[in-house]
Amino acid sequence: MRFAATYLAASLVLPGPFGGALAASDDPGGACAGAAVNEPFAPLVLGHFSGGRIFRTSDGVPMIAWRDEFQCFTSRRVCATWQRQMTNAYRHVEGYTTCLPLR
Repeated sequence: MRFAATYLAASLVLPGPFGGALAASDDPGGACAGAAVNEPFAPLVLGHFSGGRIFRTSDGVPMIAWRDEFQCFTSRRVCATWQRQMTNAYRHVEGYTTCLPLR
């Protein structure tokens, strides 16, 4: 039960938008779609993170908490900061990360 509370807190705090984040989505096409219309001259960077961490259930069975997210940012630096935070939290199983400048 302790893990469930920790996982819930991490999932609510870590991936959420913070300074420079415009939108979040589990679809790469949807992450920056609204920002492209609402912010026509702002730079846009599509951030992608996938990775996981291993935990054990109360029965001792190993499981993987997996994240695969896309977010839209106003700079590559803010995107890289978000990726470092996510990598620190979900570093046991390596996935894929990128910060792709769109404009």
